[in-house]
Amino acid sequence: MVDKQRLRQLQRIEVDILDEIDRICRINNIRYCLVGGTLLGAVRHQGFIPWDDDLDVAMPRSDYEKFINVCKSQISADYYIHSVDSDPTYWLPFIKVRKKYTIFEEKNTAGLGCQTGIYVDIFPLDDAKDADSIPKRVITKLIKEISTLYLYKIGFYKKHDCRVMRRVLYSILSVIPTRTLQKQQTRLMKHYNCKSADYYVNYGSNYDPIKQTMPKKVYEPFTEVLFEGKSYYAPNDTDYFLRRLYGNNYMELPPEEKRITHDPVNLVFDTRENVEKDNR
Repeated sequence: MVDKQRLRQLQRIEVDILDEIDRICRINNIRYCLVGGTLLGAVRHQGFIPWDDDLDVAMPRSDYEKFINVCKSQISADYYIHSVDSDPTYWLPFIKVRKKYTIFEEKNTAGLGCQTGIYVDIFPLDDAKDADSIPKRVITKLIKEISTLYLYKIGFYKKHDCRVMRRVLYSILSVIPTRTLQKQQTRLMKHYNCKSADYYVNYGSNYDPIKQTMPKKVYEPFTEVLFEGKSYYAPNDTDYFLRRLYGNNYMELPPEEKRITHDPVNLVFDTRENVEKDNR
């Protein structure tokens, strides 16, 4: 468990990353909003949930793709986008903006050789025609299976972690290039885009995609909320959003045993400090 002082330093760095995202978005008229526990923290605490150690943002797909494109030339030298394009071991269907010269290594990904800087997650919001349907559940299942296959390819799963038939299937499918898998996954996520859909869905979130499917009017037009003393964009109907994810009592603190964090096994705020000391 990270002590309170180091947790607070981690949170301040994550706000710095959020500021960079906000700067780029405002300059380029890119829509984004705080989501998940970050939005809950903004509404309930006007900042981070006290024990939280990550920060989540979402963008409609067109804005998400525009953000990735403009970052090629506009993102500060202190940060970079982490995706399958920058790291062949990357397995997630969304991007992270990471700070250079930092380490945030989580227990479940330690030793995999993937990039580990302190980060902010950015999720794409894709169109959905309805809140729930059999075709949508099939698409969701396929998206999750591709992410699982990514993890199998990079060695996350051991032999005892899945059934024999699944291991055989993954072994066969693992010859498919990661870029090809990523394209197929994105195509599935964008299946209903530009088809007069009334809902947004966040397929990349750990929350149930059914809970994460909400009418577009819940998000749009985006409003602003205070978070750590600054103003950032948020969904239009924050109450509906938070009730959908966390229930009607979202303003109440959960019991201590449910106050879960990523609990990094290796946290470094500036890797250059040790180098400078060694050179003295």
